[in-house]
Amino acid sequence: MPFTVSPGVLTREIDLTTVVPTIATTQGGFSGPFLWGPIEDPARGRVSTVTQLDDQFYIPDENTFVSYYSCANFLSYGGTVEISRIANTSARNASTANTTYGATQEGATILIKNQEDYEINYDPSTGGSETGTYGPFVAKWAGERGNALKISICGPDKEHATLTGQVTIDGTTGRLSGENTNFFEEVRDNDVIYIGSDKYLVNNVMSTSGTNTAYVVQTPGASSVTAKTTATPVNVYKTSGFESDPAAIFGTITVAEGSKSVGGNSSTFFTRQVQPGDFITVTDDNSNPVRLKVASIQDDDSLTLTEKAKTAVTGKTWNRQWEYACSPGSSQTQAEAPTTTQWTDNLGGSNDEIHIVIVDETGMWGATRTSSTAGTQIQKYFNVSVAKNSPDYYKSKLNNDKFVWFMSHPQGAISTKNSNDSTESSWGSSAAGSVKFPACGKVATYSFNGGENGLGNLSNADYTAGWDKFKEASDTSVSVLFAGEANSTVASHIITNVAEYRKDCMAFVSPERSDVIGNADKANAVVAFRNALPSSSYGVIDSGWKKQFDRHNQTDRFIPLNADIAGLTVATSESAGAFFSPAGFSRGNLRNVGALAWNPSAADRDKLYTKGINSVVSFPGQGTILFGDKTLLSKPNAFDRINVRQLFITLEKSISQAAEQALFEFNDDFTRSQFVSIVDPFLRDIQARGGITDFLVVCDESNNTPQVIDSNQFVGAIYVKPARSINFVELSFVAVRTGVAFNEVVQ
Repeated sequence: MPFTVSPGVLTREIDLTTVVPTIATTQGGFSGPFLWGPIEDPARGRVSTVTQLDDQFYIPDENTFVSYYSCANFLSYGGTVEISRIANTSARNASTANTTYGATQEGATILIKNQEDYEINYDPSTGGSETGTYGPFVAKWAGERGNALKISICGPDKEHATLTGQVTIDGTTGRLSGENTNFFEEVRDNDVIYIGSDKYLVNNVMSTSGTNTAYVVQTPGASSVTAKTTATPVNVYKTSGFESDPAAIFGTITVAEGSKSVGGNSSTFFTRQVQPGDFITVTDDNSNPVRLKVASIQDDDSLTLTEKAKTAVTGKTWNRQWEYACSPGSSQTQAEAPTTTQWTDNLGGSNDEIHIVIVDETGMWGATRTSSTAGTQIQKYFNVSVAKNSPDYYKSKLNNDKFVWFMSHPQGAISTKNSNDSTESSWGSSAAGSVKFPACGKVATYSFNGGENGLGNLSNADYTAGWDKFKEASDTSVSVLFAGEANSTVASHIITNVAEYRKDCMAFVSPERSDVIGNADKANAVVAFRNALPSSSYGVIDSGWKKQFDRHNQTDRFIPLNADIAGLTVATSESAGAFFSPAGFSRGNLRNVGALAWNPSAADRDKLYTKGINSVVSFPGQGTILFGDKTLLSKPNAFDRINVRQLFITLEKSISQAAEQALFEFNDDFTRSQFVSIVDPFLRDIQARGGITDFLVVCDESNNTPQVIDSNQFVGAIYVKPARSINFVELSFVAVRTGVAFNEVVQ
């Protein structure tokens, strides 16, 4: 009792409410090839539904259907699965070209396996190094699916304003000479300016010996520029990439009905005024508004449309819109050009707002191979910010989604600040005070390329590297591992180097496809496969493969059974208890079976069972049944049964977590009795539910000797008698003579 100077009442609390925690027994683990998703990162590859499987790892093809349907089959029994995707060294993330405005070059290839890889090597905020080597953006995961992506960014709008100073124009060269001008701050290439009543297109802003100069064009050829020898004020018109001011558009266009070819006049400047994907808005010859989408641009006075014009347009003035500025009738409509976000405006900054749209260019991002239309918008980030301290910072938005990684800010007219403007900041700076960002009014569009699946000639090393991500129990929480398609080398690795090493899960394997499909001697082939595996109570083998329908590719597939057996095991744990056998007619009915590749006969089952191989059998009118519950332990004992191994895994994981409460306490009577009081009720419950027939917990001075205590140890011994499953039923039918009492013949 604490020392007190004067009388009083002291209180203290003693917590004796600790119980043995309930552990998850429905978590599966799988490693195999997929077309999308993080590589070798099971903790972030967790799915609990087939919809999530489709979303994170994509639908199957000829190289991945076994992996996909193994996971889908397991999920059909309940639970979740952590997936460690594998790929070989040829896997690549699709990347955008290393692009400046108006010029592109091929982006370098790159492999970013998972989020940890990105954070360590490429994200400065977590220790990486930001780089534009691979273009501004990289597809989230490796694979050809990334090649379908396109990203389009509409930069902050440029205001219509009167420019600082006055200019004269050289009619031969088209050179603007400025007096007190500030072209670098106020004008960008391709801006439209008015000088008096004459309209010009800015071709090149430059500086010579500290004097602001620029070159302009009015019609093709600098000689057509109207000379002005008297210094004249200049007005610049809004040249928004979102939607151009009609006054900022040069020339007229013509297109015949039923044609995709658009012609301009001598001042159309298609190469400077429009980009592929833009919409041209114009009035047709019947005075009706028409919206035409640009497919490609040939030169200054000719371009091609994506679709044939339904009506003729002859010599009409025109306007242009960003491809994603407006989608009539769509919820994806964005009504206003980007300017300044409310966040930055409140801080006194400006011009930080951008719009971003991610597009499925080829139709690979639907739930099925035919459900997505090429050109579909699959994500949008309107009104996001280029200021890194903004809650809507576009880098964070992109990185937190499932499509792309941010690598660097786009370079060129869309994001490059004016070097002569000390108040202007680069994208990625913090919004504060009078900081402003480049107001370019431009669009930058990037298509992704270079993505590779990395599925050719996968080696044993590729498979074992994926499985090794499950090796440490502290990294992943799984109760079963199912191997999918695995040869004896990989299967042995899973059993020995993962399950045996962890000692808190079981590994389920199947023989190879060639053992049961197209093989005249299936029984001996399966036995030979089993003989190549280690003896282990943590391993389970079944008899083969099943046929099921591949809904994504509209064909039948053969799939190994191990995911189903693992699924039955977790379903049994959930519905009855981990200590019940998953086999038999009550709990061992397999799902999604079109037919078995091999339905073992009774004689075959005898041969298999002596080797610890659990037959899966189709019985007429009774379904397809798991007809065995052995582990791969060669030595006959209690642990040669699935339910006993599952029982001990459950006991060990649960009681071990409860025993953590004893760490750093004193090894005295109180701590030992508290441990017994925690474990006893837990085991009593297991006994009441039929998992054990009897138990004893010893944790006292008999096993916590002075030597143990002085070694800073604590010892608890848990003795249990596991319940055994029935594997053999013997029925005797005895005919008895009339008049004979049964007690005379019953022994």
